[in-house]
Amino acid sequence: MTSRFAERFPDLADSLRTRYDAPGRTYHNWAHIQALLSHYDRHLDKMHDPGAVEIALYYHDVVYVPGSKANETESAMTMVQELDGRAVEAEVSAADLIIRATAAHAVPKGTPRNLAHDCALFLDMDLAILGAEPEAFDAFDANIRAEFSMIPDEIFLPRRRAAMQTFLERERIYITDAFHNSHDHAARRNLTMLVNRLA
Repeated sequence: MTSRFAERFPDLADSLRTRYDAPGRTYHNWAHIQALLSHYDRHLDKMHDPGAVEIALYYHDVVYVPGSKANETESAMTMVQELDGRAVEAEVSAADLIIRATAAHAVPKGTPRNLAHDCALFLDMDLAILGAEPEAFDAFDANIRAEFSMIPDEIFLPRRRAAMQTFLERERIYITDAFHNSHDHAARRNLTMLVNRLA
């Protein structure tokens, strides 16, 4: 897999891997980053600023506290701090926007066209698991539940169902045509089954 980030910042790549593999991370871990790198390789030729996308890929979940609404902001801030003086400012700025966009999984209004394209592509890559084969999707769902193991079913399950329902209610789960065409049908199948099961 392509990983120019690891070549440019080997110390950071090693540090990030350690942080992603911290105890309790059953989904938002290094395996998730590796899966995203596979998508990154497949869609590299569609990116306007692949360096920024790759930085966002490595840092987008570096801070992950289950249930926290500050994860994306703190991940972006960590990225900016650790790459200060080490990466091109425009690249860091673009990665910052992409990471923060994962909070709502929507491209912020007013984003310049090329960056909006890259951001949409990254958001779709991050949600590719929703359109995976049923076995992989079920494993993803089980791993998410494990990350929230401290929350009892009577609280977690309704919230999980509501969150998954919001994706089903979108006109398009995926923003780009590439992912819409390749993943939407399977994602709706998986999400419908999950929502029904949680009900």
